[in-house]
Amino acid sequence: MANTSDPIVEEPISNGKSNVASSSSTGAKSSTAPVHKSAIAKLTDLINVSHVRFAWFVSNVITVWHGFLYLQPLFGGARLNSIWYRISLLGAFATFALVIYQNLKTYKTASGKWSVRAFLQDDNVHYLYDSLIWLIFPKHLLALIPFIVFSLFHVLTFIGNEVLPTLGVASGLAKKITSFTVQNHELSRRVAASSELLLLVVLIFKSILFYKWSWISLIAYSIFIKVKSEGSIFTRHVLKDWEVRIDGLVSNQSVPPVVKTYWGSFKRALKSADKFSIIKKVEVEAQKKQ
Repeated sequence: MANTSDPIVEEPISNGKSNVASSSSTGAKSSTAPVHKSAIAKLTDLINVSHVRFAWFVSNVITVWHGFLYLQPLFGGARLNSIWYRISLLGAFATFALVIYQNLKTYKTASGKWSVRAFLQDDNVHYLYDSLIWLIFPKHLLALIPFIVFSLFHVLTFIGNEVLPTLGVASGLAKKITSFTVQNHELSRRVAASSELLLLVVLIFKSILFYKWSWISLIAYSIFIKVKSEGSIFTRHVLKDWEVRIDGLVSNQSVPPVVKTYWGSFKRALKSADKFSIIKKVEVEAQKKQ
């Protein structure tokens, strides 16, 4: 995502006061008084500012709420957990679909042509594809973690920037929420990137053991990781951190030489794969067809 904390950019919502004029029975005097709206009326005004933006907020709430239900075994057995999982992913899918819909104009060049590179470099497109993967293939807890994290920050941001000011709630709470989301934004992206890469490791081991759907899900998910790593600084930082940590473990004298050899070969294979750009390849093929 271009900005996971607030992907849909709009003008700030202003809370203007509407006045009505009243006159005396003689018509000689008139006065104005502010109309005090109920909380429901204020929220209705907020919704009417942008139905798409509010739908985006609701989608994030659905993702967070049902994600938490899935993480809590007290709310049902395997069948209910599967339902919570799918609904949470559907919320995530809707969230990123709405952002992409809002950003359609940004995928065009100055000449009005569609830019494949701009489209494929958008994190929102990456996560739309990722949510679709896990709506199709068997569920994984780690697959849901990034969506819950992102949606939680989206919900907090919307409440702090839109809902609380609209309701006239003390600005101190809104400032605390904003401060929390700003201070922990980078941490949230690192948590998401770590869970994504850890899931890739899990899928690799499942493929080795020939779990059902393991190979096709690994291929589909590897495409997501590869495209995302081409543009995500957070994914690259986590990869570098993992490399440094594993290098430290492998360099221990107690580690067999064969393990060190395999680790070195694996790193060289990853660096060779890193030189190949899926985005660039697709862009070139698209230009040939134009």
